Amino acid sequence: YAGSFDGTDDYVSGSTADLPSGSSPRTLSAWVKAGSGSQSRVILQYGASSVSNFQLTLDGSNRAAVGSDNSSITGTSSLSDGQWHYVAGVYEGTATNIARIYVDGILENSGAITTPGATSEVFSLGSSLAGGGHFNGLIDETSVYNRALAIDEVNKVYSEGLDRVGLW
Repeated sequence: YAGSFDGTDDYVSGSTADLPSGSSPRTLSAWVKAGSGSQSRVILQYGASSVSNFQLTLDGSNRAAVGSDNSSITGTSSLSDGQWHYVAGVYEGTATNIARIYVDGILENSGAITTPGATSEVFSLGSSLAGGGHFNGLIDETSVYNRALAIDEVNKVYSEGLDRVGLW
């Protein structure tokens, strides 16, 4: 079942030492069905604080973004159409400092970001670590990979998820 978030006070949080941290490569992904909203909303964020973090978000124009509060890459498509979308944010690590944002298996943007300072202490699904940025809509199949997925891997996960979209 997908998590339903009301955009006001719903979120899931916890602690773990198993998420990629510092300058390590990583990929965050999720299926989202966004509700209305005109401010930045968190799909998944983790780290030690609201500024030492790594996150997958929707910006105020309902476009997917990946990075930190200080440096991120934003996609081009608005996800406010009431449909399910697969979003994936990839960070290649300090070898390139390149981040990429994919929507429905399509690369929408890429570029260098500041090396994330994220630790793997705590995570929040549907809200920022500081308690704002509440997500309005549904989030499902959230994943964190300890490597930068290649485009063919992103497409494979997206295609496999399409087989289940009719079940939601």
